[in-house]
Amino acid sequence: MRIDDKNLPPPGLTPAKAVDQNIQAQKPSGDRQPGRIGQSDQVQLSSLAENVQSLDANSDVSKARLDQLSKLVASGKYEADAQYVADRMIEDSIETGRAEGPR
Repeated sequence: MRIDDKNLPPPGLTPAKAVDQNIQAQKPSGDRQPGRIGQSDQVQLSSLAENVQSLDANSDVSKARLDQLSKLVASGKYEADAQYVADRMIEDSIETGRAEGPR
């Protein structure tokens, strides 16, 4: 079972940093296109880009989040929201039951 805590942002990666990283990755490597002198394209991404990136289990964002949670659990400072966990367990059970069909 997977429990997502959407209330906590990934450590160290703000939406502004995610946009900056994406802009840097999309910059051409010194190539100029004819007819485009003095013009530039701009890319603006919402926090959706950050969320999509965090879905990859091997992403830096996911690894950093897992590391942060591991440290909290090891230190005894992690407190799970029991109501949230129970709600997600019930929701997951209902969804799984729908996918499997009647028994």
